[in-house]
Amino acid sequence: MSSEDGSTSKHICSLYYGKEHFLVKTVHFLKQGLKNEEKVFLYVEDELKEEILEILDEKYQDSSQLEFIFELDLAEVYLQFGKERLKEKLKVFSAGRFNKARVLYQISKSLKEADQNSVLELEEIMNEVLEDSNLFVLCMYDATDLIEDDNSSLWLKKAVNCHQSLLSADEYLELTKDELAV
Repeated sequence: MSSEDGSTSKHICSLYYGKEHFLVKTVHFLKQGLKNEEKVFLYVEDELKEEILEILDEKYQDSSQLEFIFELDLAEVYLQFGKERLKEKLKVFSAGRFNKARVLYQISKSLKEADQNSVLELEEIMNEVLEDSNLFVLCMYDATDLIEDDNSSLWLKKAVNCHQSLLSADEYLELTKDELAV
């Protein structure tokens, strides 16, 4: 799948700072998918659901095209059952009448359900798992972790480096193994 700017990356990350910044980035990502008639899944903290719906156009609010996921145990599936079972789990997202699907994955919610090492292990294999799928996954990281906690800052740097691209404003910046490609 390619993004509107031609990027073929399927495993994207983005940093946000605060709820308003998160909502702006989230709604922009969602609107792109909804406009492109893709199935859109959101894994976000429960209290954000209503705010996201309020911002979206009315025609999408009750649409079968948009689905909130309240339990997404991808890290647990991978750790317990391996990569092939994880691929099967992800195929569920891409099944159905939509040719493409996108998933917005709020990492801070995931970290409440799994430890940092489990989430990092998942991030490390996602590029390979997504390779033959029609999924486009955006992992949203809270930049507050960079500022407030040195241990989280190191973890966050490792996690971001697992992605193919960084979404910054409306631009997809390709990542190399250790940094942004210039």
